[in-house]
Amino acid sequence: MRKEFQAFIPPDDAIFKELWASARVVLDTNVVLNLYRFSDATRDEFLAVLESLKDRLWMPHQVGWEFFRRRSAAMTDNERDVLVALRKAKAAFEDSAAGLRGRQASTHHLDDIAQAIEEKINEVEKARDERLRLYTEAGEPVLERILDLYDGRVGGEPEEDWLKKHFALGEARYRAKTPPGYCDAKDKKGHEPRSLYGDYLLWREVIDHATAGDADIILVTNDGKEDWVEEVSGKKLGPRRELMDEFTKLTGRRCWVYTVRAFLHHAGAFIEAQVSEDAMSEVDVLARVPRMTVGIDFNDLLQGARVTEETLRRIREMQSALPLVDQEVMKQVAAMRHALDSMKIDPEILKAASAAHAALTSFQVDPEMLRSIAATQAAFDAIRIPRLPEDLLRDVATLREQQAQLHVVPRLRDDVSEDGDEPDEGDEGDRT
Repeated sequence: MRKEFQAFIPPDDAIFKELWASARVVLDTNVVLNLYRFSDATRDEFLAVLESLKDRLWMPHQVGWEFFRRRSAAMTDNERDVLVALRKAKAAFEDSAAGLRGRQASTHHLDDIAQAIEEKINEVEKARDERLRLYTEAGEPVLERILDLYDGRVGGEPEEDWLKKHFALGEARYRAKTPPGYCDAKDKKGHEPRSLYGDYLLWREVIDHATAGDADIILVTNDGKEDWVEEVSGKKLGPRRELMDEFTKLTGRRCWVYTVRAFLHHAGAFIEAQVSEDAMSEVDVLARVPRMTVGIDFNDLLQGARVTEETLRRIREMQSALPLVDQEVMKQVAAMRHALDSMKIDPEILKAASAAHAALTSFQVDPEMLRSIAATQAAFDAIRIPRLPEDLLRDVATLREQQAQLHVVPRLRDDVSEDGDEPDEGDEGDRT
């Protein structure tokens, strides 16, 4: 049974030790591109691990093909995402400032902050332009290190017949939801076939390489979608067993798929690689979001800019003077979002819920309105209706019981006019 279902049985330490001793190491395209997204320190640590495995590195031609088509974008991903965040911050600040102008706050404080944000934008734009300048020049440092690592270790260019055959197989696999790659079908609809079926083509190249070289494979990818990763109750359990089973049946060898974090962690255990916690933390950030999205903290931004302490103090005072939406409402909205997230709800509904939550979070109430509401509430609270004497209440209750027995509807006497006369026939009164 162990032999027949080998791919479905988790590997033990002995198997992992054997893999790390001899398996070919394959990185998918996003992992290679992350070398441009990492900080210098994390990049150096990651490259040091790869260099220790240099003799066993191998790159599918599909990875190289995708790498050079996406390299220019990856070089400026960090700057582009920071610019998006800064421009959103600037727009949000200008919207808030528009409501503050004309109050007691001095306008020049607001102008100082707007200028500080604009200076940061200019600074990041210059860094982006410098990276793009390097893209067009020979000897770009990161590319040179990648070229050295993979010199003579790249798969051959696929022949046209091979591509056509696997485009057709890829289409059939995607329709049947056979991993990997089918999760890309929607996002890459309309793309050229080599892009649309990229994950499957990479996988097929890996299988062919393992068969030809009689080699085990360690594949490193941060693709956490269901067409690569087995997930139960929201917990990722490792590579899809169908992938491991297909690989073993077609090659007679073993394959294991790691995230970048798991790869670096096991590199420390099996080949004594040195990887810092800072590098691991940065790897985690990139794993959570395929392209790094940087959150801008206004306090950090303002502290780093040329803004006076007095300006910071006044801005914080103005911020605290504008109460946010009632916190109980926010808790209820958050609970609703959590409930929606745990269910299989149409993504458009989830998007609408998130937008509503964001709108409530950013909404601010006019203090004058809040004061008016509070004053009205206090006035109502001050009203006290006098309590009737207990003996009178008992008499009224007794009267009601007696009238109920006579099937008479009780009512107060309102049929006497101001002059004491009984009402005329045309007047409204009791009709008993």
